[in-house]
Amino acid sequence: MPYWLQRQLRKAYSLKDIHQIRMLNDCWYLYQNSYNKGAARSER
Repeated sequence: MPYWLQRQLRKAYSLKDIHQIRMLNDCWYLYQNSYNKGAARSER
């Protein structure tokens, strides 16, 4: 997980900002999917 995302998640959790937490979780999900798709393409 990128450091910038870890920092923002820690801040959102400490402030109990549910909207920010959900948005960052979505970002992480999209980041992982795009990374995995890129890795699958490079294996071909």
